[in-house]
Amino acid sequence: MISEINLRSNSFEKPFSNSSKKEAGLSTKEIGSEKPDSDLKSSQKLDEKKQQEVNELKSTDAKVRAHEAAHLSAGSGLVSGGVSYGYKTGPDGKQYAVSGEVGIDTSPVANDPDATIRKMERVKRAALAPSDPSSQDRSVASQAESIKMSAQKEASEKKQVNAQPNTQASAYQKFSNASKPDSAAPKIDLFA
Repeated sequence: MISEINLRSNSFEKPFSNSSKKEAGLSTKEIGSEKPDSDLKSSQKLDEKKQQEVNELKSTDAKVRAHEAAHLSAGSGLVSGGVSYGYKTGPDGKQYAVSGEVGIDTSPVANDPDATIRKMERVKRAALAPSDPSSQDRSVASQAESIKMSAQKEASEKKQVNAQPNTQASAYQKFSNASKPDSAAPKIDLFA
């Protein structure tokens, strides 16, 4: 069973439910469809207030994309499904990314605590990769640390069990050694 958690960029906009996203002009698209629409003709000019809003949306879009790119880069091999962005349509008719998330596999490696430890270190690095990790990112890193600690405990217990001598083998060795003649023991000649 694969456990997946989404790493999210900081919320640059008020969180929206799926039903209220359309009402607020937000849409969600997968990576590859992130190019803004260009419905507005270049001859149309925006007033100063709307241009300021467009500039803020452009800045937010760049921050969100950089944030999610950091997760993708650090989480290579653990990321599932790519990046999903939430968009807002600006006054210029173009769509700008205002939120994003990356799914990451946080499941332990079955029957291999050492591999789980290595994997959780990678998950933690991926979660904290952006320069401004969100609360969700920090939560994923904390969860990975917890799984890692459990795996470390399991690995330690496994090593202790392997370090203990096998009691059945030890008993057999004692018995087999007892039945062998000892050269240092005094000898009695029974054939006189």
